[in-house]
Amino acid sequence: MTPVGGWLLDKKGLYFSMIAFVACLIFGQIIVLICGGVFKLYVPMLIGRFFSGIGSENLSMAQKVILANWFIGNERIFAYGTNTSFAQLAIIITSSFVPLIYEAGGNDYFYPFLFSFLVAVLSLVSSVIIIYLDKNIIMPEMKRFQKENIENSQKKTEDSTNQAVPPLENPEITIKEDSLNDKKIEKALILQNKDQRSDDDSKAIRLSDLKAFGWVFWLLVWSNYLSYGSFFTFIDNSNDLLVSNYQYEYKEAGHLVTIIFIISSIASPVFGFMLKNIGKKMKMMLVSLSLFLIALINLILFELSETGEKSMFVKQAVMIPLTLIGLFYAMNFSLIWTCISMVVNKNRMGSAFGVVYSSRNLNLVVSPLIAGMIHDCSKENFGGYLYLEVFLLVQIVIAIGLTLVAWVVDFKGKRILI
Repeated sequence: MTPVGGWLLDKKGLYFSMIAFVACLIFGQIIVLICGGVFKLYVPMLIGRFFSGIGSENLSMAQKVILANWFIGNERIFAYGTNTSFAQLAIIITSSFVPLIYEAGGNDYFYPFLFSFLVAVLSLVSSVIIIYLDKNIIMPEMKRFQKENIENSQKKTEDSTNQAVPPLENPEITIKEDSLNDKKIEKALILQNKDQRSDDDSKAIRLSDLKAFGWVFWLLVWSNYLSYGSFFTFIDNSNDLLVSNYQYEYKEAGHLVTIIFIISSIASPVFGFMLKNIGKKMKMMLVSLSLFLIALINLILFELSETGEKSMFVKQAVMIPLTLIGLFYAMNFSLIWTCISMVVNKNRMGSAFGVVYSSRNLNLVVSPLIAGMIHDCSKENFGGYLYLEVFLLVQIVIAIGLTLVAWVVDFKGKRILI
């Protein structure tokens, strides 16, 4: 349903869409609370989960559009990194806090469902605050900044036309000042484009419009399809992998897997701040994918080095690939949203994000099925996980290849992501 949500963002605008998404989320949580928490009806509860899933996915997509509107260029990397960090913190806190609510409520599902409903209401309050800030504070401030810079650029042009250019006492300082002014003008023009709606905005989104996204967009989508699917396929199987092949207890394995998300939540804003100043988005994307690749190679080598019960060194060394995967998650997911937002037009950004979300969700269906088949067919060899890791490795290698091609296409074209 995310392509429909993306279409709604482009067609009806951000404010209407956010309220519609959060209303869908709350409606779903009400059904879950009543049917699942009060009457213990499983099938109607699943219907509620369906609606809340639609609302939450599309609301997350709307957040990406907001950040693309509020930030420009490399600033988006830090913004998306911080957004990813808070999302991971929410997962960690919820997974730790909800079981306590369940136990404190006498093992009754009503209280965790009630907690989820209250969080959904809090999302509504947050959305209203965001809309107010965007409409009354942020957008007027951006317009004022745009107007001042355009007026300054016009004044500068008039002065340079009417007056003779004086000799340069310090050419380097003057060149730097001109460069800064040019950057301000460029920033103002970008903001101006963000505020203006083209005539095409009033038209319905057609399937033929998907071709306008360009080759770089589609290459990034497929690269993200493979890397995102590989990451969550590994997460889904990591507990059993650690228990079966590294002799951890289930509780210990669960704690180890959370390291990935803890590292990601800490490193995401740090990487975002660093990459904001470094730039070189495609190079950093390749670095992040290489971290995942190295982690999978390490796991495969651990599997091949020792069969049967693993030594204490290998059991401890498995922390290294888990850490690398956490760093991959921290870097890659903030970079991919930044790159996607920069290669599509603003009036089609909702549709573009909808395509990305849809491809991700498709892989969350396809990859686990393939992974399950590989595991079941090779269960007698290395517990079935060696060939699964090879499958994930192949996906990451293809993702690296697609990213390299996207880099070359962008370098030969508009050079937006250099």
